[in-house]
Amino acid sequence: MTNENLALYQDAYEIGAEKIIDTYAEATRHVDQGLSLTLFFPDTATTRDINKAQIYAWRKGIKTLYYIRLRQMALEGTEIEGCVSCAL
Repeated sequence: MTNENLALYQDAYEIGAEKIIDTYAEATRHVDQGLSLTLFFPDTATTRDINKAQIYAWRKGIKTLYYIRLRQMALEGTEIEGCVSCAL
């Protein structure tokens, strides 16, 4: 991935919880144990949005939600300039 083609892709925050849950639900059918599912939400997400995603995941057969991440603005002075995929 380069800065030139970065706009062609979406990150986990942009994809949305339902699409991530749907992908994991399909994979779960082929796995004997649970999968470690992390959900990503924009900083505008409400507790209602998160709860709806949790219920949706349960209905799709997801056994565990490992983390719920909210997108946050970078702290002043911690911004990364240049190639995002090259940063640690």
